Amino acid sequence: MRAEPHAGTVRGPERRRAARAVAADHDGVVSRRLLAHAGIGWADVAAEVRAERWVRHGRQTVAVHTGPLTPLAQWWRAVWEVGHGIAALDGVTALLAAGLTGYDEQLVHVSIVHHHRVAPVEGVRQHTITRRRPDEVIRAGVPRVRPAVAAIRAAHWAASDRQAALILVLTVQQRLATPAALEDVSKVVRGRRRRALVQRVLRHLRHGAQTLGEVEPEALIEQVEAALRLTSAGG
Repeated sequence: MRAEPHAGTVRGPERRRAARAVAADHDGVVSRRLLAHAGIGWADVAAEVRAERWVRHGRQTVAVHTGPLTPLAQWWRAVWEVGHGIAALDGVTALLAAGLTGYDEQLVHVSIVHHHRVAPVEGVRQHTITRRRPDEVIRAGVPRVRPAVAAIRAAHWAASDRQAALILVLTVQQRLATPAALEDVSKVVRGRRRRALVQRVLRHLRHGAQTLGEVEPEALIEQVEAALRLTSAGG
């Protein structure tokens, strides 16, 4: 493995242009590894930080600006800080990366396989999973779990039953995954919580899939409550 340069081979304006070019694909942030490949060493980063042109956002992530990070930049930061090649956006964050709307989440959720040991990262919720399903991670762009798998995990990781049902409803309504695809995944991604609720909500969505797309956003909560009433009635 190539050693990271302490001091790089590019200087001044050229260095900043090179860093901005690399960071363009990541919404203004770049990893220490990518900087090294561009010939920019950690001493160079320190100089730019001292000059208040760049900002460190952890051990591995550098913003080539001084403004706030966009959601995409925060997602890249989470993957780099937890471990490139180890972490992938998962749960509701992976759904947001796939285009989910109407749902707010402050933390970035990532999954890692259980044998990895990673220190906590501010603003990031790490979820340990037993194994990854074949081809569950989309590698184009920021690494993220495919929507069907992410939605089932998000339902199990949600703070409440109501939140879990809402995630599943939104996923189907916005056509990120079909009820059938979610049911298939739920048979193998079982989670430790809410197995019965997930199955009943999915049955509810399958039977109402033809009209779900016609429901206005403000009426989604009624869909969630209906699913939960169905769960309660089913014991």
